[in-house]
Amino acid sequence: MCVFTTIRHWVTRQHTHPTRWGQWLLALPALGYRIGLWCWQWAWRVGVLRQTCLATPTISVGNLTTGGTGKTPVVIALAKHLASLGATVVVLSRGYGATETPNMDGLPIPSHPHHGDEPWLIQQAIAPLGGTVLVGPNRIHNARLAETHLHPDVFILDDGFQHQTLGRDVDIILVDSTTPIAHAALLPAGPYREPLSSLSRNVRPTWCWVTKGTAPQQQAAMHYLQQQGLQHHWGRAVTTAPIQPTEWQQPLTDNTPVQPIPEGLAQQPCVALSGLANNAAFATMLQAHGITLAHTLTYTDHHPYTAGDIATIVATADGLPIITTQKDWVKLAPHLAQAATPPTQWWVVTIAPQLPVDAITQWWHNRANKH
Repeated sequence: MCVFTTIRHWVTRQHTHPTRWGQWLLALPALGYRIGLWCWQWAWRVGVLRQTCLATPTISVGNLTTGGTGKTPVVIALAKHLASLGATVVVLSRGYGATETPNMDGLPIPSHPHHGDEPWLIQQAIAPLGGTVLVGPNRIHNARLAETHLHPDVFILDDGFQHQTLGRDVDIILVDSTTPIAHAALLPAGPYREPLSSLSRNVRPTWCWVTKGTAPQQQAAMHYLQQQGLQHHWGRAVTTAPIQPTEWQQPLTDNTPVQPIPEGLAQQPCVALSGLANNAAFATMLQAHGITLAHTLTYTDHHPYTAGDIATIVATADGLPIITTQKDWVKLAPHLAQAATPPTQWWVVTIAPQLPVDAITQWWHNRANKH
């Protein structure tokens, strides 16, 4: 394991299991980060840095933390709901974890697996509804191309809260209730990119959705955010959008979606496998739905699985069913397809949020009525 990966693992663990000496070592870098963040926010506030606003309505989905709030399933569900209202949706993604970046000099190129696991997952979900995912660091350029060639009715800016360069009509901020909110530390001492007060910086509509965690945790997080004045003083709508398993599939044998949890999984120990920003939340979700876990195998977010990883995973499972996420399956499937005798007990779980669809529908109809 390289030095960078070792340090990254240690810093990530400090976010969930802080130690006194670890926080002391990270205090100075965190102070430097806070000063840099203040300068960045000041530059936007006084107009040194300026936004580019698009003619097409834009919804940003983001968070204050480094990840693990469920942005991908929320983007998919949001795009599907907007499509059900008759909208043509284009998702603008940076493509974190991509092995190559598409050349967008000419026509816009929809996402494919090399452009990142999350963009490809979103593309597969929304393409049947006429949606498209465009990947690249210059999202303004991609948006201009989309307006010229694809004529979208709405853009969804994936992981866009910190991407202030591109204007938006609505900010959706996702909150993981399993991550400490009160007295949360900024990077690298904690998982927060920005403090909670950053939610007050814009006058546009901002919706805070609590996605991860148990029902009591979500209610406690929502109550805390309301106590901080998000709804009363800043006019930020705070609600829950719990993410839950919706479908179970065995892609190597019978790819037919199953609902609810298959009896075979609920009646024997299983292995949870994930490479997410918040692996603990995935394991907790499975246990909350009656799955008994014999092992929990975790990797870093966007982990590029290898044949060696597959061998280790299969040996650890030792014949037990392996449950993983759609995001991980994008990178696992190519290796398993090449295996001579792939294990048959691979299960992929689809997760989706319960969106506050009334607020989304009302916003969309209000915009339609104005135009």
